[in-house]
Amino acid sequence: SGKVLAANGGAGLPSHSFSGDTNTGMFRRGADQIGFSSGGTEFVAMGSFGVAVDKMTNKSSGATIDIQAPVTFNDNGANVDFRVASSGNASMLFVDGGNDVVSIGTQSFDARVGQPFCITTGGGTDRGGMSISAYGPASSSGPLFEFNVSRNTSPGSHTVVVDGDALGTIIMRGDDGDEFVDCAFIECQVDGTPGNGDMPGRLKFGTSPDGTGGMQERMRIGQNGIVQINTTTFNAGMLNINYTHPTFCGIQLTPTATTATQMRFNNSGGTIVGTITSNG
Repeated sequence: SGKVLAANGGAGLPSHSFSGDTNTGMFRRGADQIGFSSGGTEFVAMGSFGVAVDKMTNKSSGATIDIQAPVTFNDNGANVDFRVASSGNASMLFVDGGNDVVSIGTQSFDARVGQPFCITTGGGTDRGGMSISAYGPASSSGPLFEFNVSRNTSPGSHTVVVDGDALGTIIMRGDDGDEFVDCAFIECQVDGTPGNGDMPGRLKFGTSPDGTGGMQERMRIGQNGIVQINTTTFNAGMLNINYTHPTFCGIQLTPTATTATQMRFNNSGGTIVGTITSNG
């Protein structure tokens, strides 16, 4: 019939082995399953569950699995997921082929505006988040967390951004018992007209008031260093504060000593030309 049949064998004595090395080869490990052993120990199993690799030592590199060529998963664009488990988490790394998301920590991720990367923790004392550590060389610069924005839609190509474009936003959100709701934000925007090698910017800070919902800008630092609190209108001061609260004051200074200089004024040469003091 053209068939070659063999006994099932086992890891210690595989049915397909080698002369002088009978404990290394291939065997039938169960219904519709194939096992591969070396030195009498099973290392690779294949069946309806897929392929399971327990350990495969490459003597030249000492690696558990040594892949010396490019590897592509889901090259045809099918809805195929990829998961890596750790000792305490079945979804330590999860690639969702249908939703185009890479998730660390869980398959139940929150990606509300199409973020392709999510980090999630649940239970225990873990706070979640991400740690960035740098070890040498000694430098005045530390670890880098970078936002890059272009108006071009093709990765690797460039189109200049314009005044008012957001270049990066950090949003803090809390669970209201039904969903995550915005609480506060820090955002960087283009503040002026960009030029070659020139990108004027401002920082905006916002919070969500109690009972109303929705975040509101509270402070901004402009590209010229002007600070505006509760206002976006420039009033000729480096610090501009706008408020309408019936009991709050604009600025409160509380020294720890009875006698204190509450405010000092210098001229351009650094000489004190005026003060506001209090004596208790």
